[in-house]
Amino acid sequence: MEPNQRLTALFRLYRDKNISQEEFAEWMRLVRDPQMEIALKELILQETLLIDSKNQLIDKEMTDERAAEIFKQIISTPEKAKVVHTKKWWTVAAAASVIGIILGGSYFAFYHKTENEIVKTQGSTADIKAPEKSRATITLSTGKTIFLDSAANGELASEASVAVIKKADGNIEYNGNIQPKITKTLYNTLSNPRGSKVITLTLADGTQVWLNAESSIRYPVSFGPKERKAEITGEAYFEVARDKTKPFTVSNGNTQVQVLGTHFNINAYQDEKDIKVTLLEGSVKVSTDNSTKIIRPGEQAIVTSAIEIENKTDIVKVMAWKNGMFRFSNTNIEEIMRQAARWYDVEISYQGDFSDLNFGGSVSRKANISELLKRLAATETFHYTIEGNKICLIK
Repeated sequence: MEPNQRLTALFRLYRDKNISQEEFAEWMRLVRDPQMEIALKELILQETLLIDSKNQLIDKEMTDERAAEIFKQIISTPEKAKVVHTKKWWTVAAAASVIGIILGGSYFAFYHKTENEIVKTQGSTADIKAPEKSRATITLSTGKTIFLDSAANGELASEASVAVIKKADGNIEYNGNIQPKITKTLYNTLSNPRGSKVITLTLADGTQVWLNAESSIRYPVSFGPKERKAEITGEAYFEVARDKTKPFTVSNGNTQVQVLGTHFNINAYQDEKDIKVTLLEGSVKVSTDNSTKIIRPGEQAIVTSAIEIENKTDIVKVMAWKNGMFRFSNTNIEEIMRQAARWYDVEISYQGDFSDLNFGGSVSRKANISELLKRLAATETFHYTIEGNKICLIK
């Protein structure tokens, strides 16, 4: 196992109070290794949600003193300690503040001039909350639209001997007999609008799909005997049920992703310049009208007029949306605000040139939009206004 993977595994054991004496000694050695400092920074950013039990962002100034004490205890604890005593709040408050300690006082870095310039915070009276529910809809083959936020749990409809079920957690499942011989393919469309929580869909073959805000997927109620096909807009993550006899194809325009059974993410928003297909597990074939490429786990296919392969992909950044986080790494502010616009259902405008502003860091997607904006604007390079659902960035 690679050192970074081992660090992650040991961190989780330590955090969850499930670590043995031998594992704890190994954890201490890795934590104290100066070469692991950057990996440890990234690990805490990846593994820690910066929210408290009431889903509010933690005030770093309120937890630094406690976190400093805990962090000092961690790195100074004798390796012969028989048990690791941690408290519940270590996983939230302390870990969040350790980020601040490691990064020198802040957990959101600003990369405009130097990658080490620290972001401070500024206040704002206006605010917009993160989505609290899914506002997704299902359009049946008959044209009927079901509004999921007001629909009762249980069976919503039945088509081609397949029941459409809304589960207690709000997610959708297609459950029934897959017909070996289909005379007519019936299609449904799940649409997740802007300002809506991520929704999960389980298709009739067992494939699971996570659908981001401002995204949609069109799919057969029941798959035929030779192939499985779906069409998407926006962004979706797929865990495709393996079936060697029937490949699974996801398409957006003339771009197709074909798999047998695998885990991958596709980002195909119309306001992004590229379509990006990122593979987590298995292998996929990405095709356009004039090009075809095979990608492996950890690689990303970037589709423009051709297909380029990026083999050093930040998987954590790609999958942050599914895991309830915004994550940026030298990301331009206009790209950041496109993500924010979809999630919070807001309109963004600019006064001035923002093309040279890049940021890095992580913020919970459960936070109000002001928390994101405060961290972006805190260097006073620009300021912003919030009026209703309109946000203006001013430089």
